[in-house]
Amino acid sequence: RSVFIDAEIEPAIDVPSGVEVVRRSIPRSSILFLLNHRDGAVDVPITKAGTNLIDGHEVHAGLLRLGPYGAAVIREGW
Repeated sequence: RSVFIDAEIEPAIDVPSGVEVVRRSIPRSSILFLLNHRDGAVDVPITKAGTNLIDGHEVHAGLLRLGPYGAAVIREGW
């Protein structure tokens, strides 16, 4: 993380330890990839509503629970 701080790079979102996050953006929306590498569930803060492309459920701003080794691919906006 210190490399990112030194380079003044902001994380996509602040996530718990053991959770990987990547955001890819296009002009009208973005895709948020979340991977939980932990053997327990975690709550991840979501700032933008969207659709989880894995299961089709709507995702609202707030906390999203990822199960152990769980994943979410959220299309934000559109």
